Amino acid sequence: MNMKPLDPSLFDMFDYSDGEDLERAGVIESLSEYLEHPYLLFGSVIRGVENFYIVREMYTRQYKEEFERVEENVRAKYFSRLYTFLERFDENDDDFIAEAKRFEVPESSYALLTLRSYFEKIEEYEKCAKIQSIFIKLSLDESCIYDL
Repeated sequence: MNMKPLDPSLFDMFDYSDGEDLERAGVIESLSEYLEHPYLLFGSVIRGVENFYIVREMYTRQYKEEFERVEENVRAKYFSRLYTFLERFDENDDDFIAEAKRFEVPESSYALLTLRSYFEKIEEYEKCAKIQSIFIKLSLDESCIYDL
């Protein structure tokens, strides 16, 4: 079986922000409230962590050695991008907490603990503190997570 080589530019998509495109189109103002909705912010983090591992599995199967060489760089870009959603999430606002609690406890716990574990590993403790603050405000439980 002859596979195409892994295109490193594929992972540039993690640096892409549609905010610039929307701003150029003149619709950013009308969408800003929508884009900053706490349910969307928190949901983007949850789905983003899940999607990272799905993509990782796909590329590991198809491009094992090549992907292993770039995996940590991809993870760094992707998880840093997901953290930008958490930066905009105000865990001191009861409305934000109520919206985030609409997600299942295991999926919320998994996403936050995965990110916290990653940022602990690379010693970005300010990010860990923010993540832990959200975790506590949501009254999540680490025991519902099996293995990080």
